[in-house]
Amino acid sequence: MDLDDSIDERITSSSKTALVSWKIESEESLRPRLIYNDYHNGIKVLSSIEDELDVCDSFFFSVAFITMSGLTCLLQKLADLKNSNVRGRIITTDYLNFSDPKALSKLLEFDNIDVRVYDKDNFHTKGYVFNKGQLSTIIIGSSNITQDALARNKEWNIRITSLDEGEFFKDTVADFEKMWSDSQILTVQWIENYIPRHQAAVIARDSDIFSEDRHGVIVPNTMQKAALVNLSKLRCAGKNKALLISATGTGKTYLSAFDVKNFNSNKTLFLVHREQILNDAQKSFEKIMGSKITTGKVTGNQKEFDADIIFSTIQTMSKKETLTRYSSDYFDYIICDEVHHSFSKSYQKIIDHFTPKFMLGMTATPERMDGGDVFALYDHNIAYEIRLQEAMEENMLCPFHYFGITDITVNGRQINEKDKTNLNILTSDERIKHIVEKIKYYGHSGDRVKGIIFCSGVKESENLSKKLNYVGYKTLALSSLSTQDERSKAVERLEQDSKENCLDYVIAVDVLNEGIDIPRVNQIVMLRPTESAIVFIQQLGRGLRKTRNKDFVVVIDFIGNYNNNFMIPIALSGDRSCNKDNIRRYVITGNSVVPGCSTIDFDKITKKKIFDSISKNNLSKMQNLKEGYMELKKRIGKSPSLVDLYKNGSLDPRVLIDYSDNLNNFRTRIKEKSYAFLLNEIKTLDFISKMFVNGKRPHELFILREIINFRIIHRQALFSKFESKYMIRDELSFESALSVLNGGFISGSDMKKYKSYHLIEKVDDKIVCSNSFSKCLENKEFVEMAEDAIECGLMIFDKEYFENFDGGLSLFKKYSRKDVCRLLNWDKDESSTIYGYRIKNNTCPIFVTYNKRNDISASTKYEDAFIDRQTFSWMTRSGVKLGSSEVDQIINFNRNGLKTYLFVKKDDGDGTDFYYMGRVEPIIKSIAEKKNIENKSIVNIPFRLKSPVKNDIYNYLVS
Repeated sequence: MDLDDSIDERITSSSKTALVSWKIESEESLRPRLIYNDYHNGIKVLSSIEDELDVCDSFFFSVAFITMSGLTCLLQKLADLKNSNVRGRIITTDYLNFSDPKALSKLLEFDNIDVRVYDKDNFHTKGYVFNKGQLSTIIIGSSNITQDALARNKEWNIRITSLDEGEFFKDTVADFEKMWSDSQILTVQWIENYIPRHQAAVIARDSDIFSEDRHGVIVPNTMQKAALVNLSKLRCAGKNKALLISATGTGKTYLSAFDVKNFNSNKTLFLVHREQILNDAQKSFEKIMGSKITTGKVTGNQKEFDADIIFSTIQTMSKKETLTRYSSDYFDYIICDEVHHSFSKSYQKIIDHFTPKFMLGMTATPERMDGGDVFALYDHNIAYEIRLQEAMEENMLCPFHYFGITDITVNGRQINEKDKTNLNILTSDERIKHIVEKIKYYGHSGDRVKGIIFCSGVKESENLSKKLNYVGYKTLALSSLSTQDERSKAVERLEQDSKENCLDYVIAVDVLNEGIDIPRVNQIVMLRPTESAIVFIQQLGRGLRKTRNKDFVVVIDFIGNYNNNFMIPIALSGDRSCNKDNIRRYVITGNSVVPGCSTIDFDKITKKKIFDSISKNNLSKMQNLKEGYMELKKRIGKSPSLVDLYKNGSLDPRVLIDYSDNLNNFRTRIKEKSYAFLLNEIKTLDFISKMFVNGKRPHELFILREIINFRIIHRQALFSKFESKYMIRDELSFESALSVLNGGFISGSDMKKYKSYHLIEKVDDKIVCSNSFSKCLENKEFVEMAEDAIECGLMIFDKEYFENFDGGLSLFKKYSRKDVCRLLNWDKDESSTIYGYRIKNNTCPIFVTYNKRNDISASTKYEDAFIDRQTFSWMTRSGVKLGSSEVDQIINFNRNGLKTYLFVKKDDGDGTDFYYMGRVEPIIKSIAEKKNIENKSIVNIPFRLKSPVKNDIYNYLVS
């Protein structure tokens, strides 16, 4: 297809691709396609609807069911549409009295949306139509506006793009208009009349984290079953202690009860850091253990010393008069909850006194900011680990809908670090009005709000409470100065269903982050800057516990102009790699890749603030890298190798290599045990690590491994072994790899940097280890480090590059200009002179920075842009005309065999690596000569990509 083909020809061709043969080239954005939920691949029905809402001129929906959970997923997008005055119409129904009256009332707040109710027949339609100019997109299938249908359920919908004259579109519009004319206008009165019918139809759904079989017996969930098996295995291996890492709300207390029962413990001690959790823990154990076992509490107020299972605070149990009541072997099994608080002297007194047969530590956050090593306390025996992301995958937590929204502007600037103690700003009437507006708009699950507001200072919390109370809310400020009794009573009032003497919000400063169960919290408001991913997850976790009559929790994060805004996507994604690119993409695509029904939305201004924060912060600075490295060292009980770092996801080994050239250098810098290598060994290890740990091609890594093992090997035998291992028959790339290892590729400044890059020699039909490399290999410590680098590189290739590897490049992976020179088998590294593009050896790599800097010259600020996911409009360099040699070579690619490769990065903040978009071919009829801003000739060549760009990468690049 050519760009100047008429739109009906392009639609026809795209329909043929979808319905006749996938081999037919066409415009991907116009093809009929299946819309379903698969967050692993960044696909959700919700994302497809949001993408269409982003670009439509108007829309209309016809959906049987609308729930508040489903509508909340769309609130940020609906706010944008209202601000842009994009009009819409929605038909829903009272069929089965299922639609949520609260959601219907919410829709009445949008003066740009007309809503009607069809109540004549059994109405079960699910259709979404988006109008944009002469085109309309229709999504019809199985998805209602519920959070499960939009994000998690197995759903099938078909997406079709049509002209207004298309029969399918006309039939859809005609039926919609008929239903519209037969429907009632949605009014407040209609909703009030509907509420009793809806309430009568509501079936209570049990959302507790545990499940009960048909006899009412509690049975373990997925996580608990796996952890119980692992605990049994550890004990069989002679281990007497273990650590359970389990996200808040995943049922670790029940798990400990199940294991105590399996262990057949006679006397058990359950220790907690704070007293609030004891009652819930005791009830959980009683449900599992039954009436034959006695339970009791040993606290400041209760002294039930002789129970079979004792629940005690660390403070009370550590007292001399308490400890002396028990012999050292009195308890068979000890459980330490919130074990990351276990470095106090009180805790040590207890541990030093008792010698149980087994001890279990439980925590959601084993990483400690004070440097304490939780893992060492439990001999690095990890029974099971389930973090936030995995818990959401398993549907163990209540779905959350996170909204990152812009904080207020004061005197023309955003709130920033300097304002963190400025009460005139933080509790100004203007900010209170802004907060109230947003907490009302984004709402909550259930009949009344039960929220926690986290803020930075005690004075701020007190002033906020007074002002929110003044405007009609019932709030109370809590801090570390509040007594235990005050905290407990506040939580009771917050969770109660009765509105009499209830609390709408608890405003918390340095409390309620952990150590207390508040399952009914349905809204969390963050009014403080995110300075720690650990604290962010702890505070988010306050709302994630499942309970009856709570379908979701709303999280509203007021984001100012803070330096550490980059912490937010790190916390939400769980990505600890220090890789900036991963974090940027999550801000754009988090909503489509977050597991389950949860959603993540940032408004446009907030996205920019986070991107700015990512760009100006050095995530790979020594402190961050050292923290990631030491965290893993604590976990595994030894100095991590590159392979350890990659397998555990604690720190991207490539970031570490970029910083220190090799792992041994890094260990030296952070004053960890390292090896004293000779200069030749250091430079050789630098070369291997910097060039090959990225895993972008396996050839050099494989050859190096064989050379280290055998020192000399026949070339053909080496190639055959490689081909057998990777099923890649590409002798040209293999010869290129040999040349790289023989020193033939390195040029420019690298010639001075890598003094010992000459690792192999070609002798007749043999590949031989070079003399300099042989000397290095005499040092077993060098061999250890080199083999680790090689294995890490091969592991990265297998996991990240192999699936779409074509012998040289992998689709949608990132490459530098130097990488591309090597992987296209060029004899020398010419990256320093490529700039925008270069034709060599019948290859033409094109490198595009999508968002050009403002300070570059006008003659080089080309208007390169995606037209859609499979079409890219590219400009040659300034001064090039139609008929020039390079343009002719690109046009005549079929005759001369030229292969053109497209690489794109978002902006210079992305570093030196570009996404590989795949092979491209010019759309001949649409090539045109133009004039740039300096009136110099330039040729516009639209390219058709062989494969459409992945949604997440495309959205990231063009946003």
